[in-house]
Order: sequence, then structure tokens, then C-alpha cells
Amino acid sequence: MTPRQPSPLLKVLRQFRGAFLAVVLFSLCISVLQLALPIYIFSVFTLVFNTMSGETLLMLTLMVMGAILATAALELVRGKVLARVAQGLDARLGRDVLEAVLRTSGIVRPASGQALRDVTELRGLLTGSEIYRMVEVPLVPLYIGALYFFHPTVAWVALAGTVVLMILAVVNEVVSRPALKKMNTETLKGFSRVDDYVRSADAIQAMGMVPAVVRRWERQNQEKLRQLSVASGRAVTVSTFARFVRMALQVALYGVGAYLFLQHELLVGAMIAANMIMSRGLAPVEASISTWKTLVSGHAAYGRLSELLAQNLRQAGGLALPSPEGRLQVEKVTVISGSPTAGTPRVILQGVSFDLEPGKQLGIVGPSGAGKTTLGRVIAGVIPAASGAVRLDGADLRHWDADQLGHHMGYLPQEVQLFSGTVAENIARMAPTVDVKPVIAAARLTGAHEMIQRLPKGYETDVGENGSALSAGQRQHIGLARAFFGNPRLVVLDEPNSNLDSESEQALVRALGTARSAGMTVIVITHRPSLLDGADKLLVLRSGNVELFGPRSDVLARILPPGPAVGRLPAGAPAARLQVLGQNT
Repeated sequence: MTPRQPSPLLKVLRQFRGAFLAVVLFSLCISVLQLALPIYIFSVFTLVFNTMSGETLLMLTLMVMGAILATAALELVRGKVLARVAQGLDARLGRDVLEAVLRTSGIVRPASGQALRDVTELRGLLTGSEIYRMVEVPLVPLYIGALYFFHPTVAWVALAGTVVLMILAVVNEVVSRPALKKMNTETLKGFSRVDDYVRSADAIQAMGMVPAVVRRWERQNQEKLRQLSVASGRAVTVSTFARFVRMALQVALYGVGAYLFLQHELLVGAMIAANMIMSRGLAPVEASISTWKTLVSGHAAYGRLSELLAQNLRQAGGLALPSPEGRLQVEKVTVISGSPTAGTPRVILQGVSFDLEPGKQLGIVGPSGAGKTTLGRVIAGVIPAASGAVRLDGADLRHWDADQLGHHMGYLPQEVQLFSGTVAENIARMAPTVDVKPVIAAARLTGAHEMIQRLPKGYETDVGENGSALSAGQRQHIGLARAFFGNPRLVVLDEPNSNLDSESEQALVRALGTARSAGMTVIVITHRPSLLDGADKLLVLRSGNVELFGPRSDVLARILPPGPAVGRLPAGAPAARLQVLGQNT
């Protein structure tokens, strides 16, 4: 049987295994060295006061000062090691997690930035001092044994208090975990809702929806606050009782010590030292109670990151195949939205199949909700199909190396997204170094060159956050140039003329013709017949099923009413025909 492979997250953490082990060792040494002070007090009260020896006092003082200095040195080194681990862990894990978020966005769509918040939370847990106090729990028997050296009764009192605190720690886990888990779930939902609101902030503000959206968020946020109240209330109750037990135990130990002193069975120095040792021994047990919320949140973040990185690993592993010619085969593709746990699944595409030869153009039409955009995303490799396959030159897209496939693929989504940087960088797909020639060639091909030249700094113009410095039409021009950058073999365009004027639309039609002449396979999803003039084939979708597929003239003859010849549908076709095309498809 093949041994189970460790998760990708565990592999990353193992790279810092030596540092973590060193920190644990330092923490144990620090804990042991902190016994020096109670031993010093005990020795002063017993040896120095009885012998009145200054030399003994000097030697004891020098020894305890050496222990304190060693403790400080170890704490300094531990802090520096943890700082370096935090930096390295954040850099390595942050990179892997961001890559996983981008690659799996079509499969699992976490709240924007939540995965990176999980990295911060896990890093804080693993590099914080709280968790390393808990590694001192195995030393509790050592502390109790030291108390037995002073007097058996003192040791039994400390043992009883330790058992009570451990029981409280277990109770805290049992009563707090369910509420904390629900609170974390509701918190993630809240992040997702806020991300949705922020993406639609313009519409929310323009239509006076801000008060309604805020009220809706408040209602949905109540469950999180309720679970937070439950978890916090339970944790406060347990931690308060734990502090009461610890303080009562200290009083009890002093009381027992005083009684033993009266019975001439325990010295004053031993009583003080025993109390200090007991406090030190109970500290890690009490810390486990006070930091339980952090531990639960960190464990949840670990689980989410593990699943995300594992999903990315399942998506990886493609092969570097020869450059494709652009032959596309879609075989019985079915896409289902949702999941059994997230709600009732809905079939978006069902058994979609067609072939397209290199250098051909396919137009995909259909009414809203027919699944056109989803089909485009599947063909572009953005989302996987539940069943069936999309093949490029006979190779399933899932078998391609994702980065290599991206060089042969051009894609323009309905909503064009640009990134902070220059126009040239966006067209060049954010490459580390920008080769100006292919950038200008892609811009000229799509008719964007003149528009770009009119920008303040031309190709060096900064587009702003999410392209905010440009108009919707300018963003679409640049998105088209990016799609055709590098002469890809397969280009998928979803409503590419939605924000273009008539002149720019004609430039796009010419670009599609040039792309076909260059051997590119082009898929255009549109409602406008003007972009279908150069299409070799048309595919009509309805309710996720292929209703018609075939040569353009044959399909148009069936979906348009009787009238003039349909071999060529003019760009200025009457509105009635546009309406028929939208309704009948």
C-alpha cells in the first residue's frame, strides 16, 4: 500500500522543523532555569541565615545571577529565531497560498484575502510566545517532585490544584469548541458578504442602498455575535474559576506551610520557595485555558489552508506538451453549481459537445442564463467540468501544465479586470520584463493602439487600482489586447464589444478576421450579430443544452424569421432581428 503523503502545508512547516525544535528546547531550558530563584530563596533562608556565611551568600547570588542571565540570553535568542521563522513562514506560505487561491478560484472561491488572513493567524500562533508556554506542561511532574522534596503534604496540595486546573482545561475545550467553530464559520461568511458589497460599492451608493445593505449585514452578523457571546461567556467563566483555583491554591499552600512551620516540619524559606515553584508549575496549565480561543482559531486556519493547498496540488501536475495548433474538442461537458452541503446543486451545462478546427471562429449565442459564460470559462480552463472533457490538440486541458497552457490561451471575461501597473504591463500579462514589440503588435491588432497613444503617458500610463483610472471602454480595449498578446492559439472572448463604440467594434471585427488568418481558433460569446459576420460556425445554447450547432448560415436560417438572405447579417441589423436572436436562442 502506498504510504500517505503529507499535506503541502505540512511540507512547508517541516522546512522550519529545526527552528521549531530549537524554540521548544529553549522554552524548556528557560522553564528549568526559572527554578533558580525559588532555590536561591530557599538556600538563603536555610543555609545563609543558619551559617551567617557571607561567602555562601555571594556564591549563591552569583549562581542565581548567572541563571537569570542565561534565561535572558535564551529568551533573546528564542525571540530572534521566532522573528526569522515568522518572516520566512509568511514569505513562503503567503506565496504558495496566493498561488493556490488564484489557481483554484473556479473550484473553491474563498472570501477575498481570507486565505492570507489565515496565513497571518497561523503564523501568529506558531511564532507567538503563548503556545510555547504549553510545551512546559510535561515539566509539571518535575515541579511537583521538587515540592515533594520540601514536604509530601505540600506536593499533594499542589497536585490536587494541578488536577483541578487540568479538568477545567478539558471542560473549557468541551464547552467552547462548538461555539468557537460556529463563530469562525459565521466570520468567514461575513468576510464574503463584505467582499461582495465592496465589489458592488458603486451601484450600492448610486442607488441609495447603503442603509439597506448595512441593515442586512447587521442582521446576518447577529449569529456571529451570538456565538461569540456564548463562546466568550463560557471561556470567561472557566478562566475566572481557574484564576480563583490558582489563588485559592496559593493561600492553601501558605496555610499548609505555616501549619507545618508551627509543627517544626517546614522552614519559612521552603514555604516561600514552594509557593513560587507551584505558581511556575501551574502557569502552563492555566495558559492553556486562556489561549484556547487562539488555538481553536489557529487550528481552523490550518485546516482551511491545508485544504486549499491540497486542492491546488490536485490541480497541478500537468505536462509540458508541444505547442498546439488550436484544434478544440468539447466532449459531453457538464457543469454543476453548488454542492450538497452548500445548497441544491443546479445543472448549468449538460452534455455540451462540439469540435472546432484551427483557424476557425465559433459564435456562441443564447438567452441570458443559458450557460454561455460558463461554457467560455470551461473552455478557457478557468473552471473544471463535473464530467466530460475539453481537449486542445487532443490533450485534455487538465493534462496540460497550467502555466504553459496560459501562454497559448487568450481570454476576455465579461467583466474586464486590470491590475495596478502600466498599460504595457497589463497587456503583457504582468510579465517581469515587458517586451514592447509584442505589446504594440497586440494593441494594433485589436485597434487599441491609437486609444493608448492618447493616454497621458501612452503605454506607460498607470491604470490605477483595478483599472480605475480608465473608462470601461478603455479597459475593454486593453483587455482585448491582453487576450491576443503573444499570438495565442485559442482565444475566448465573452461579450468583447459590450463597452465599445461602433468604430471600435469595427476594429474588433477586423481583428477577428486577422486572428483567423493567423491560424488562431477564436470563440466569441455575444448577443450582437455584428460579431457573427466572420464566424464559421454558430452554437446556440438554451438552458445549458446545445439547441443548434453548425455552419453560420445554416444556424441563422433556422433562428431568424424568413426574409432577406442570411449569408451575411449586417452590423446595423434592425432591432427586431437582434431581439429575435436573443429570444429565439
